[in-house]
Amino acid sequence: MKKISFLLGMLTLSLFAISPSHAASSNTTDSDFTLESEADSSAEESDDLIIEVISDTCLHERTDEFINPATFDEDGRIYEQCLDCGEILDEEVIYAVDAVVIDPDVCDYDGTDWEPDVMIYDRDDNELIYDEDYYVEYENNRKVGTASVNIILTGDYYYGDCLYDFKIVPPSTEITDLTAAANGFKVEWEACSVQTSGFQIQYSTKKDFSTKKTITVSGKSKTDYTVKNLKYGKKYYVRVRSYKTVDDKKYYSSWSSKEKVATKTKDEALTEAVVDNFYTYAKTMDVSSMRDLLNVSNKSSYFKLPSNLTKLAKKYNKKNKWTIKSVTVTDNTAKVKVKVKYTSLYEPFYNAMNDIVWAYVFGYIDQSQVTVENVVEVAKDYISSDTVVSTSKTVTFNLVKVSGKWKIKKLTDSIYDTILMDYMKANNDL
Repeated sequence: MKKISFLLGMLTLSLFAISPSHAASSNTTDSDFTLESEADSSAEESDDLIIEVISDTCLHERTDEFINPATFDEDGRIYEQCLDCGEILDEEVIYAVDAVVIDPDVCDYDGTDWEPDVMIYDRDDNELIYDEDYYVEYENNRKVGTASVNIILTGDYYYGDCLYDFKIVPPSTEITDLTAAANGFKVEWEACSVQTSGFQIQYSTKKDFSTKKTITVSGKSKTDYTVKNLKYGKKYYVRVRSYKTVDDKKYYSSWSSKEKVATKTKDEALTEAVVDNFYTYAKTMDVSSMRDLLNVSNKSSYFKLPSNLTKLAKKYNKKNKWTIKSVTVTDNTAKVKVKVKYTSLYEPFYNAMNDIVWAYVFGYIDQSQVTVENVVEVAKDYISSDTVVSTSKTVTFNLVKVSGKWKIKKLTDSIYDTILMDYMKANNDL
């Protein structure tokens, strides 16, 4: 008996050769066909046509779950697949990494290793779980410059790694003093020398710094700078920041709090510049510069004090405080009143002179020894906290503008005249 098989729709039919008795008949009916799967079929009925029906639909009795991990660029998937026919029975997307957040991404240098927080989100805005879906490793994360964090995807659902950068910037500083100068200002800031190459000063007439100018000052040890050539009588806002150069690239700290200062008027600036210069010379007893500033002839006896009296005045008046009380300017003339705090030497002079005079009267010294120099030497022994008195005095300057420059026309009084007057007063009183 020969078996013949063919596919009918979803059924596979197996046909066996027809017996001779059936072959002789041309009117074979449906009753001549029987299913081989029926229980009453028998091998002995070999002369009958037998049809075998076989279904090709898989029952998926053997399946397994598979995972294709997601990466930084591509989605992954979790799917169930039949091991017999290979059909995908169930599938779920594992979304790829969409965003990495480093917080903070700009860190102030503090001498320790910076390890900012790292958050990762997929394309469906789900946050990945640290130590389960990923872990991180930091590199070059202590000194000023560009630091790195290597993000390694791990676990069953993610795979791959990627390097992200964040910055470490120099420590910030704050303004400690801001004072008006002649057509400018002087700004001072906190020392900030570690991991620093220099500083930037930024100033503006606008509170929001929408228009501004920036000055770069190199040198990590700098703590002050004077800005010049600004407008007279104008208000400026000022702020400062540090920077460090690493591999030809500058890294900047955050700006300090802004402070404001008003520059002096033109006449105030000019007159005060003359006054400041004069007292700078006076404090150091630079007589030559004082003469030049005041336009006084070198032959003038105006500053000729006894040398040891000059030294004494200089020694005990190192911390004189000079403050301008008023400035009056009219065209080409000006008057400046300055309040000066100085040390009075009247009592030491008086006591010294008294000793010298009585020593001469009693014959202990001769007349040639009654000199200013000896009085000063004796006065030194009387200088103490009990006899040296600090007092204030107003000094007036009369100025005149000559060829566009202010010069002091007449000095009515000065601190060293006052010291000499202490001496003369003590002499007269004695």
